[in-house]
Amino acid sequence: MKSLRPILALVALASLAIYVLACRSSFSPDGSKILVPAAGGEFEQGHLLMYDRPTAKWTHLLSVAKSHSGHTVPIPTAIWTADGKEVIASWAAESKIVVSVLPVGGTGPTRFYQFDITTKDEDANEADNCLIEPPVLQGRHLLFGGQTLTVLNLDSGEINRQELPDGEGTNTAKKGIYLFGQGKVISYLMGSSEEEMEAGLLDCSDLAHLRPMPRVQLDPKKEDGNIFVAVSEPGGRLALTGGDEDNQSLQIYRQSKLDRTFPFGTATNNGTVLGNLIWSLDGKTLYAAGFRSLEPGPFAKAVHASYEALRSLGFRPTEPRPFDLQVLVCEIPLDGSPVRETPLFRMASSRNEMYRMFYQIALSPDGRTIAVGDGFAGNHQESRKPNLALYLVDLSAESRPVSRIPIPRAITVDAGLLPK
Repeated sequence: MKSLRPILALVALASLAIYVLACRSSFSPDGSKILVPAAGGEFEQGHLLMYDRPTAKWTHLLSVAKSHSGHTVPIPTAIWTADGKEVIASWAAESKIVVSVLPVGGTGPTRFYQFDITTKDEDANEADNCLIEPPVLQGRHLLFGGQTLTVLNLDSGEINRQELPDGEGTNTAKKGIYLFGQGKVISYLMGSSEEEMEAGLLDCSDLAHLRPMPRVQLDPKKEDGNIFVAVSEPGGRLALTGGDEDNQSLQIYRQSKLDRTFPFGTATNNGTVLGNLIWSLDGKTLYAAGFRSLEPGPFAKAVHASYEALRSLGFRPTEPRPFDLQVLVCEIPLDGSPVRETPLFRMASSRNEMYRMFYQIALSPDGRTIAVGDGFAGNHQESRKPNLALYLVDLSAESRPVSRIPIPRAITVDAGLLPK
């Protein structure tokens, strides 16, 4: 797992790093529709799909081509306007951020914006490897993190860039900021390549003068991997993951003080590693994307066999560590009750160290359903077909039943996710 130093360097470049984005589904405000990002396949494109729950109908909304300088398949972010009548998609093209506002049920974008992103960091080419959170919506404004806080007016297209605090001076380490939005609360994670970090709330009372309000000062260790943050609206608790893949910790802060710590990681707690975090509506339970390594399945073994064949011919290829991955939804009560895990699907031969950023969970507005969209397809990999689906976990039922809703083959073939 990558250390925090390069991760923070990439966070500082987050505004340039939208070549790959997290695959997080998004519920409409009334919960009736779900946006599902997808990527990969024959054309190496990113896609945005929509599932209508009452009619059980899928719609292909958008396709995004890989930029000329991009080395990874783009995945457009997907969020809803407050009235649920429009979808806001954003992605990167070269050194620009592109935003397309799409009508639900209409054709073509109603508004289309793009703006330049600039950076003086010499490691800008590293941006392709960074996976960031979607932008945050505040009224009719879209907020982006990065080396600056960028505010886009969705009606006028006006751009307002605001420098991060304490970022002046030639001897001051350049900071970068992640934004995490849930409900009316926007939390952030801000740090620099010097491994200084803080987490807190973003004051959006004046969008022309956004103000980070620190809650926790962090001194991460060098071996820390991907960090996830969430702040509960009731109670004001802050949840934060730390540590590496082997020994991960989930830390709960109350009033800026550490309240309790839960152990996770491949070496503890049944080998479960946590991804993104979401609080329940009452602030009493924390939901998390969960992942557990499994013994390699047939596909992973076949990949290993192909490397063995090359070695027998005298070649010396570097073989990625192949393993199969079980994707879960974790429920972590703060009253001391046991952690509950609901398995979703098995991911074959996952070799991406950033896999935790790819598959993220989303909570419905009524707090009764968790959605996970698996729309990631490797190039011409028919083995991905079984997992191309939307998974819904019913939190209102004690048994936590999971509904698997396949993405129709007509859409996956048309979009190039699967070969004809």
